[in-house]
Amino acid sequence: GLVVEAVQFSDSRVYDRSSGACFDSPMLDRRVELPRAVVVAAPSPSEYFVADEPGPWRGIRVLGVAPSLGACGSVRGRVVERAGETALSDGVFEPAACELAFDP
Repeated sequence: GLVVEAVQFSDSRVYDRSSGACFDSPMLDRRVELPRAVVVAAPSPSEYFVADEPGPWRGIRVLGVAPSLGACGSVRGRVVERAGETALSDGVFEPAACELAFDP
């Protein structure tokens, strides 16, 4: 299934990263589903962060009703760019049993 890194990582072979600039997601404006994610932060009732593994490019902000911290499942949404940050808008989280290799 699709992973967070594929949604937000811009291939440095395509874009010159020497300036430190951010580039749009290769999936901008597409609806995507991340089949395996854990809620690692929920700064407000209408946004949260999910991750599928520890490390860079493995977490993403989701704009939608925030589930409980540590909830595991899948998330769907439309890929957007907000001030240089890739996010999912209209996020829908579907709880499911899953095991991840890290603690939120």
